[in-house]
Amino acid sequence: MQQPFQETAKTHAARAIAHRWYAFYENNHQNAEDLKEILTEDISLINKGRNSTIAGWQEALLRLNDLPKDERNSHRIEKFFIEATGNSKSEAKLDIIYQNQKSDGTLVSYNLHYDATVVYENITTAKFNEIIITPMSALEEPLFINAYRENRVSALFYRWLSLFETFQEDGFEELLAENVQLHGTASKQPMTTFSAWKQYIQQFAKQINKSSHTVESLTITPIDESHSSVTADLIWQGLLTNGTRMISKTRHEWKVIDTGKRYPQMVEYRVHQVEAYRSTSSDEVRGSVRADGAHAEEHGV
Repeated sequence: MQQPFQETAKTHAARAIAHRWYAFYENNHQNAEDLKEILTEDISLINKGRNSTIAGWQEALLRLNDLPKDERNSHRIEKFFIEATGNSKSEAKLDIIYQNQKSDGTLVSYNLHYDATVVYENITTAKFNEIIITPMSALEEPLFINAYRENRVSALFYRWLSLFETFQEDGFEELLAENVQLHGTASKQPMTTFSAWKQYIQQFAKQINKSSHTVESLTITPIDESHSSVTADLIWQGLLTNGTRMISKTRHEWKVIDTGKRYPQMVEYRVHQVEAYRSTSSDEVRGSVRADGAHAEEHGV
């Protein structure tokens, strides 16, 4: 018997808020009000290393506003695991490397483990309801590693995947820079407006019932102070409207700009087909579609 299609949009939504959470602590000009988008009103924050508990949004707001402005923090996600515990709730486990650098240059580094409860307002909108932080071990690291860019761009990356997989075209508007260039795997000319991209997503949704991405690799490289390049290798899977399952490997190459908005924005988007789209079943595939929504050639098994 064929296994149920494994959807990944909720996983990407949870990963996006994890990166937003860490980026908040890494920016000394943060607005604590922004955290309302990723924390529930009854949030519980438990830090076992400090033997402290924050209960509710109001207390969280007061504590977060008191964060030292002359210190630097860094959070690098090493492992991320999430499992659904209900239709609108998941349990996430994260292992990270945390660094704190004081104003005098003193640097401390730790392996931290996070247990987090994630609740979903909808399939692409996640919030933390509980976060438990457990120190695992101290580390000896000679240099501070700034992870702010990595977390900011990663938040965009996983937000983009979550929206793409659920055909939520309106959510893309804030993610596109003014002079964006969007190239699909079969695009002859780039899409340069939100309306063109919206039509592209709508066409895709007519041919695909479900879509998912497994991230094999993600590399973020600085270009200048505000621009970054992104290279990602992905396994795409789709369930066509006729019930056929498709699979392919693609490479994404992005250029993004970060001007301090909710998310960085896409400047240039390119997707390359690494492996041909193929059926994952023995059924004959006819009139199938590419992952970018364009019709593929008819072929038989």
